Amino acid sequence: MIPGQTQWTVVFSKFAQDWGAYNYDQSEDATRVTVTPQTTTDSQERMAFTFDDLTNNSATAALRWEKLKVPLKIEVELPATVRASIRSELRGGKHWNSDAWAAAARYELRNGDVDTALKYADHALALGNTTGALRTKAAVLEKKGDVKGAAELRDRAKQNYNESEALNYVAFGLINDKKYDDAITYLNNFIASHPNSSQSWLAYSILGQAYSEKGDQAKAREAFNKAMAASQQESDRVTVQDFLNSIGAEGKM
Repeated sequence: MIPGQTQWTVVFSKFAQDWGAYNYDQSEDATRVTVTPQTTTDSQERMAFTFDDLTNNSATAALRWEKLKVPLKIEVELPATVRASIRSELRGGKHWNSDAWAAAARYELRNGDVDTALKYADHALALGNTTGALRTKAAVLEKKGDVKGAAELRDRAKQNYNESEALNYVAFGLINDKKYDDAITYLNNFIASHPNSSQSWLAYSILGQAYSEKGDQAKAREAFNKAMAASQQESDRVTVQDFLNSIGAEGKM
């Protein structure tokens, strides 16, 4: 950084291995930008660099020292950056990974390129008829107006469900549709018919969410406590504890 009375010049060098500016060579400049320093009311004892005003495609990097702030706004063309990363990943280690192609299809579906999403979804299915690939292409077909084709693929996906997928897709689907009683019935039936399932904690956790959405916090707390008792992994217990905290429960992990 080159300070001035009213403006500073920020230099980006192609040589990143230097310590300080002792061996600085202007011919190695990548770019230079001019920024306006600011005076702050609070004082920063030690020089610091911060990233402020974060958005999906920008941030403000700032040098802060004493009552000086030198802001530099950084913007990224997010869709172009993400798409370049996706293409690179799919050419590399993820090339034979059906889930990676399905994830790429879902990104394009969310961001409006339905035709590319369809190509990615087809490639995902060519690598394997996984639940994720089938459901992803179903979503793409639905977006393109092929409701019948989407329904057929979702039916095929159901035949692949493991216990975790059945709980997540079926039960959460009912909750999202505000069919809380149907979700509660489905989950209670699952728990009764799978007493030794490793996914019991998940069933109780989703059951708690169904009760919570329905407005029955007492039964929600009871279900979350059962989920906590059935949890075998620390990460699962953290998830359940977050739900307990969200309904004001005073539970300890």
